[in-house]
Amino acid sequence: MTSFSTPAQSFNSYIFFDRDTRGENGRKVYIDPGLVTRFVELVNPTTPSGKQSLEKMIGLKNSAAGVSSQSNQSNSSQHRLDCGPVIVTYSVLQSGTPNSHGEGVYITNIQESLNKGKGHLPGLYDVKSRSLSKGDWHPEKSNDQKISTYIGAIGAVLEPKDQAYSVEKTANAFGDLFLTNANGKRLGNSFSLYYTPSFVVDQLGTWRIPEQKIIKEGNGAVELAKVLIETEKHYWSDMGERQHHWYVFGHGAKLLSDALKQLRNSGQPLKHQSFEFIDPKANLGLLLENLERLQADVTNRVGRTEGTNLVTRLHQGVNDQLQNQVKALPFKWNNASTLTADTQTIKSLAQRLDKSLAGGTARQLPPFTGLIAKLSTVLGGW
Repeated sequence: MTSFSTPAQSFNSYIFFDRDTRGENGRKVYIDPGLVTRFVELVNPTTPSGKQSLEKMIGLKNSAAGVSSQSNQSNSSQHRLDCGPVIVTYSVLQSGTPNSHGEGVYITNIQESLNKGKGHLPGLYDVKSRSLSKGDWHPEKSNDQKISTYIGAIGAVLEPKDQAYSVEKTANAFGDLFLTNANGKRLGNSFSLYYTPSFVVDQLGTWRIPEQKIIKEGNGAVELAKVLIETEKHYWSDMGERQHHWYVFGHGAKLLSDALKQLRNSGQPLKHQSFEFIDPKANLGLLLENLERLQADVTNRVGRTEGTNLVTRLHQGVNDQLQNQVKALPFKWNNASTLTADTQTIKSLAQRLDKSLAGGTARQLPPFTGLIAKLSTVLGGW
């Protein structure tokens, strides 16, 4: 069955991108329906930058291989285009191409477009505040491979204006939230931050200019797995009888998921660490399953910050595994809707899409942008 977060197997499963890209005026432009979740993550068409990205993607019908695109030197049909906050990768196919809808532009990937900014390296940071007032959090790269604070955070914050990640912005955003919501005695004046800019998260982010790419200290997921293991090994010496409590923000959930896969065969449980998710942008069902297997505790609520309703709920709704987990841990977004209900809604939309594709009626389907609008109506807006 079609998944709104898994790549399609062939070009003939692609759908029209927009009602204006059906070929009446310019080239036909198609997109992989498996990019629904990624699109919602990275493009908010209600904002000026999101509208800019949308217009440029629609504009592929007129200038798909123009001077503003970058071509793949080893495959002349593949190109990428800077669409403001995102980089769009696409192929230009000719009439008669097997397993396709024929001539047209086929959008195959969307990634967050990144500038270098200050070039902070991913990994573990010690964050401290001198005054315990908002905006007074100062991160320093840790020389350790474990955390000794009660509170840890996994995630990163993007500076939209500069389209670059910032460890200072991340430390202050998370620290200010902890001042308001965390147990003050347990917070003290410090917390640990595992900083996860999107270029270390499952190819979510890519460099606007390839030469800007900064050197990374190994693989983000592998390093995080080491931190979790070492933290567990040193638990008694650092914490007494208290657990370490991790807050996992946004895309940090994806990196945690990859780190837990590294731990599957290690034999190392995480029974002295607990996890709480804020706007998780990952398969929460799989995460809960792996955390349970590792004997870790999970807080049975999902936190939300302003402006991420559709993105977060869509991530959970596309995952069948979540339904069994929700029976044990009844996560709720609000009184009117559960994650299980979201899963059923999205499954119904995916089944309708499959039926139309199997019947060769892709041209009659609502376009990709119409599908996004439908999901926004059903699940709540950005």
